[in-house]
Amino acid sequence: MSQKPNQARRAQVTKGSRKVLETGTRLPLSKKAFTAVSVIAVLAGFGAGILCDRFLLPSPSASKSPSAGSAAAGEDAWAGMVAATIGDTEIMESEVTQYIEVNMRVDSSTGETMSDADWVSYLESNSWTPESLREAVIRNVYALPLVIVNAAEESGIAVDEASVQTQLEEQKESAGADGWDQWLADNGYRDEAAYVVQLKATDVYEELMAANVDAADPTADEIDAYVSENAASYAGKRLSGIYLPYGTDGGDDAEAARVKADAALTRIRAGEDFAAVADEYNSSGTMDAGGDMGWGVAETLSEECVAALETMTVGDVSDVIDTGSAFFVLKVTDDYALPSSGTVDLSLVPANLREKMAADLTDSTTSQAESAYYDALVQSDLVTINPMPEGLPYYVAMG
Repeated sequence: MSQKPNQARRAQVTKGSRKVLETGTRLPLSKKAFTAVSVIAVLAGFGAGILCDRFLLPSPSASKSPSAGSAAAGEDAWAGMVAATIGDTEIMESEVTQYIEVNMRVDSSTGETMSDADWVSYLESNSWTPESLREAVIRNVYALPLVIVNAAEESGIAVDEASVQTQLEEQKESAGADGWDQWLADNGYRDEAAYVVQLKATDVYEELMAANVDAADPTADEIDAYVSENAASYAGKRLSGIYLPYGTDGGDDAEAARVKADAALTRIRAGEDFAAVADEYNSSGTMDAGGDMGWGVAETLSEECVAALETMTVGDVSDVIDTGSAFFVLKVTDDYALPSSGTVDLSLVPANLREKMAADLTDSTTSQAESAYYDALVQSDLVTINPMPEGLPYYVAMG
């Protein structure tokens, strides 16, 4: 949709959003503010990229390997050392080193291991030190699935073993008998047991979060305060729309899209319900029910839409608007303007706008509680990290 980010959503009280890298994608690490919105996605990212203490960690990949000169596991004293224990499970220093060397120190543009100077710059640009990076990899990549499974057991949450077994068998069939070990290696699992732990963690995570996160609903006073502080970001016209893109892959050409837009507008002008017509013409996922676009979006639309809305009031329906990539038919369903003083009079805030803002605040409160619990899992006392040995190939003196 030819639409800028929703200003109302941007105004929510959040710390950002957790993200997970898509399989096969290697992006530079970047420091992230975060919240636990849809934090289950973190588990889905095991083997596809892990969010590591507000950072994104790329997944292991056999397509990358350290260049000549990088230390190989088994050639150094540290290779046989235990980096950490998670309960009775040992994580070897060689595993952590291989992860960092292969997936983080290899320059994605050249496929070569970064020089010490480039590696220092890379770490500094992402607020890492070799020590903090090692701990983050241990806790987020290797420990977290085991910690989650253990926490679920302590909470009385049972793994759906049948589902886990089905997923395992399906993945093994997909990889093929001869390719199974390679698939595990390519996706960052030391062995099949490690992959099963991840499946179990994914299976129980959502229920574990629900059982341990009890975010209180905001009080009326807290909602009033939120509305007063954020009403300006939600103010403006509330819109509904019919959206007909053209020229996209698999979509209509401009002429066909225009015919549809004209037909929709003709029916609305003849008295048909806008919401019903919108639901008929909008493709699934492009608009909410009835074509509702919400509050605070008017000024974020294309300049053609903004120009059309300037003279429209509540109840008005636009002509067909051509943005150059889509046709819109817009309806103004409500309007809220701040007083010229900028002071919010709570009695004048439309009820449905207040409900929307209260729901956003509730979502934010829950997200922050989920975030706190997620961080507690990452920092679990079940994880014991041994001192960092000397001679690791990724170690550099910072500063």
